[in-house]
Amino acid sequence: MDRIIGGCAREGNLCLVCGAELPAPVGLAVRAYCSTECRENRRQAIGRSRRKPASLPCVVCGVSISQNLGSGGRVKELCSQPCKTVWKRAREGKQPKPSTFPCLVCGFQIPQAVKSRARTVTLCSKECRLSRNRSRQKACLGKKQSCSRCGVEFLSRWKKLFCSRTCQHNGRGDIHGDSIPCERCAKPFKQSHRRTRFCSRACAKSAAVFRCLNCEVEFKKKIYKSGAYSCQTKYCSRDCAFEARRLKKKCAERPLEVANKLATWFLSWGDDCWPAIKKCQDCGLVRRWAKDAPRPPDCCQKCARQRQGRRCSSCEVTMPWSATRRVCDNCRDANLRESRRKSKSKYGRNHRQRTRSRGAPYTAIRNSSIYERDNWECQICCRPLEKVWKRVRRGDRPSPRARTIDHVIPLARGKDSPGHVWHNLIACCHECNSAKCDKDPTGWACPLPRSSDSFAIP
Repeated sequence: MDRIIGGCAREGNLCLVCGAELPAPVGLAVRAYCSTECRENRRQAIGRSRRKPASLPCVVCGVSISQNLGSGGRVKELCSQPCKTVWKRAREGKQPKPSTFPCLVCGFQIPQAVKSRARTVTLCSKECRLSRNRSRQKACLGKKQSCSRCGVEFLSRWKKLFCSRTCQHNGRGDIHGDSIPCERCAKPFKQSHRRTRFCSRACAKSAAVFRCLNCEVEFKKKIYKSGAYSCQTKYCSRDCAFEARRLKKKCAERPLEVANKLATWFLSWGDDCWPAIKKCQDCGLVRRWAKDAPRPPDCCQKCARQRQGRRCSSCEVTMPWSATRRVCDNCRDANLRESRRKSKSKYGRNHRQRTRSRGAPYTAIRNSSIYERDNWECQICCRPLEKVWKRVRRGDRPSPRARTIDHVIPLARGKDSPGHVWHNLIACCHECNSAKCDKDPTGWACPLPRSSDSFAIP
């Protein structure tokens, strides 16, 4: 018995290759080729039509490009890198490189390499390049200006009053007045600002005024004979410092005393109430509670829910707590059985009931004969089928490669469908059968790869 190519029958009694008349079919078998040679020739022709050509012309320059027929890569359309550059610039909408370009200095027409990836040449010689650099340097230096202090001319891109920092510092005295004496050392100096009172940082630091924390009298730092300054900033004298410690003022507290007070307060905090941090006895989760919150239980909120459990919405039986489940295992299995029973009563329990309920013809055919005819292979994805019925661990679903029987022209078409007959049945895996569903083979996006012919609708 010949095998049906593509899982469906073909109208007519002529060979698909040579056109010879086919012999009469024996039983339910249908022949598409007159001999095995015609079948092999048909397969080779289909394979050659999908191969790459031996050579193709370049899109830019027209040079013939030889293709690598042994590899599965794409067809080469460009012969070299310059052609790729020209094609890329044209595709991006950019202007092609000109054949000549005038020099920016002397105006001489410079020939350009059109197919090269290098940038356009804009200067014709070394002399033009040097003159171009000199003009750029002059533009960067700026305009001539005269110093308001010494009168020397200098170049600057921005407007300036002085030529250097020295002239700027020396010119400050002329702007803000003559030299004035320092309030600390009486040494004359020129002001850099109108409010400058001291000649240096040392004089400004020694002239700082502080307020005593004990007697609240203003004082300045003491200067020793060696020229060094005292580091006293809190008290004006040693007597004020000892008096503040004797009176135990806050300003006289030492860092160690402050640390002891903080430690004592921290250790004694929360003695009058339950601890604010507590550990769950079930899961070991550590939680922090507000001070005004009610006393926490021995376990956290999640563990308390798990202890309490949850009631089934159908039978009111207490079950383990879950955020998603609403019914217990028994009710879930009962609902699943009821839904399957309703679906079977609506669509039929087997192929015979389904076919007769839709008014289509039915023929008693064993499923094993369909599987043996198709060599236990799925006629859509060409993968082998599992001979033993298996189910996936998660859920009550069958395996993707489980064996099923598919109707090429679906039974959903009713009386227009050929029905459950030999030429309308193919072996199919569960995954492909679920994807095809009740779609027609002519309008389905995934035709059968076994043959280039489409389904023949009887």
